[in-house]
Amino acid sequence: MIRSFFRLPAAIGLLAAVLGFGWQALTVHANYGGNWTGLFCIGSEMIPPPPSAAQGLYVFQGTPGYDGQFYRIIARDPFLRTDAPEHIDSPSLRYRRILMPVAAWLLSGGQSGLADGAYLAVNLLFVALGAWWLSQCAVLAERHAAWGLAFLAVPAVIAALDRVVLDGALAALIIGFVLYLKTEERWKLYGVLVAAALLRETGVVLAAGLCLSLLFRRRFREVLLFASAVLPTFAWYVYVHFHTHTNYVDAVALEFSNSVFERWLVPLTYARGGPVAGIVIATDYISLAGGVAALLLAAWVVLRKKAGAIEIAGVLYALVLFWVIIRLGRYEPYAFPRLASPILILLAMRSFSGMSLAWAVPLAMVSLRAVVQVGPQILGIVRSVVPGM
Repeated sequence: MIRSFFRLPAAIGLLAAVLGFGWQALTVHANYGGNWTGLFCIGSEMIPPPPSAAQGLYVFQGTPGYDGQFYRIIARDPFLRTDAPEHIDSPSLRYRRILMPVAAWLLSGGQSGLADGAYLAVNLLFVALGAWWLSQCAVLAERHAAWGLAFLAVPAVIAALDRVVLDGALAALIIGFVLYLKTEERWKLYGVLVAAALLRETGVVLAAGLCLSLLFRRRFREVLLFASAVLPTFAWYVYVHFHTHTNYVDAVALEFSNSVFERWLVPLTYARGGPVAGIVIATDYISLAGGVAALLLAAWVVLRKKAGAIEIAGVLYALVLFWVIIRLGRYEPYAFPRLASPILILLAMRSFSGMSLAWAVPLAMVSLRAVVQVGPQILGIVRSVVPGM
């Protein structure tokens, strides 16, 4: 009976969410003193949150914090009706990425006191969806449904469980995109495209890849249909533009500041030296090498095979990754792994089609860096279990 249970994709999705929640509960108990706001990585150097979101916070001293702290604020005021934007580093950038915050707002019923729990629940929902969709892809390819649990090894998902960033949700939607293309469920596919575009800017790549593939086949009516999936995003961007004042280009420039020469030629340094720093630096370079391998494999796929929607989306995400490699500074170790995840997922899923597991090697190389990043949390959990360690 247990075996048959784990052959069900829905059971795999539920198990992934339970495992994700279990990890978060352990690290919150061991590393954040039981304060769940520690998952939002709120930094002492960042703009103080509004009073409605400032109660009982776990604050990381001497750091700027991380992206989740801003989406936590947006979840309390998704329609810019208060002074919430004044407490966000780049309001026009952050507010464009509305899907998860507004979902949390709806789930909490607009109650500020419930917003944190609602946001964490939405994050876990996407973990469940990603594993469920990946499990269905595995079953379609005549593989065991338990392969869906591999979703937890995606770098963006590791980052999403650790710091509740948006990238885990995008990883899930990319897998949903592949699934519904294969099953030809048009309206489910349309829903995934709408959601991905509202989640973050790079989600639009999925609609672009599909529309370009249909355009090449002269299926113009379907191009118009699926292109309309980004209209809600366009309308939302207009709304945000007239309710915020931050220059979007400047906001992006803040994130992408260092050159490729700084990254490859200047040795990396970390506060902690010794063998630990050596291991971390080595995984930095392994991660970058995995990204380069992903670029080469994406180019090879396009040259060897007639490009469909998945392949075109892969090329577009490869271009995004190329830009990231050129411009993104490596002072922040989660940035590269999570931004590389879309192309890594699309390549790794080729393993389901009877191809070599080598397609998943770049993903494994980049995931290694994300796993190393949660090393301190793992050590904290072990210490809480083994007193005196």
